[in-house]
Amino acid sequence: MTERSRSSIIIVGGGASGVILAGHLLRSPDPRLRVTLVEKRAAFGPGIAYSTLLPDHLLNVSAMGMSALADDPEHFWRWLQDKGLAKEEDTPIYAPRSVYGLYLQELLVEIAERERTRLRLVQEEGILISPTPAGVELRLANGTSIVGHVAVLAAGHDEEPASEQDFAVRIGSAKDTPIDPDSRVLIVGTGLSMVDAWLTLQHRGHRGEVAAVSRRGLLPSPHQKGTPIRLDSADILLGTELSYFVGWFRDLVRATEKAGGNWRDVVDELRPYNQRIWQSWPVSAKRRFLAHTKAWWDIHRHRMAPEIHARIIEAVRSGRLRLIAGRVLSIHREGRTLTV
Repeated sequence: MTERSRSSIIIVGGGASGVILAGHLLRSPDPRLRVTLVEKRAAFGPGIAYSTLLPDHLLNVSAMGMSALADDPEHFWRWLQDKGLAKEEDTPIYAPRSVYGLYLQELLVEIAERERTRLRLVQEEGILISPTPAGVELRLANGTSIVGHVAVLAAGHDEEPASEQDFAVRIGSAKDTPIDPDSRVLIVGTGLSMVDAWLTLQHRGHRGEVAAVSRRGLLPSPHQKGTPIRLDSADILLGTELSYFVGWFRDLVRATEKAGGNWRDVVDELRPYNQRIWQSWPVSAKRRFLAHTKAWWDIHRHRMAPEIHARIIEAVRSGRLRLIAGRVLSIHREGRTLTV
């Protein structure tokens, strides 16, 4: 596909990924470029991830790592200071996600004012993308269509449980109704989404026991200030079986710790290479990773703010949150009660 054929781009989803992609595309000087950003929500920018208004829902990455501009890593950090929401000595700071949503909204406003011709914002739901001889056609819920050369899906994850999980309710969704504050609640999963759900329940004054179940019953680790290391692409072990990669990874962690750092430095430095590592693995390595290693990787890769981690640990210690390592075998509904 030539550069000319890519000049009209439709981005379906106006949350963080869609807004940031639009901004990067429009840094091109090509006057023929046209970007159409389609979003079904009332506001562009926050999307699913950053629309929460709960102040306890903090970013899981410090402000210094949340810039929307890859070549300006302190952009969000400076924005916080300009708004009077942070001071130089506060670093590292884990801002509320709602604040990051405002940052994305302001970023889009700046882009839209600068790109009155090349950027089009459409507040509507996209329901179907079809190929055409010239590119693609996006059908909208209002019956109209948008045509372009390329379509990008940036729609995020499903907001509701799968149809076969009609017993489940996502906290904050349309089906989330008031829960008896003394009732027992089971959260399926013990990762960052579980943490969000537990924080929401606590904010509402929930008093009953909250249990969380996952295969391993593991909690995400907390962030901790470290010492950045430098890895080049030639340093990364690619295309091996999982056991070789794990051995290499552990050796790298040991060497980093011996030099005064910690495992977080290694995990963070691998971040730009994660996709290449995964794509280079044979199918056997991918299967073993998903079956045996993924849960351990997730709790080290996807970490939480130290202050939130401290609250979760205290909740477990006091019995307000119970972690269960196991698999859900069956769920039976008895009136308004579920037996799991």
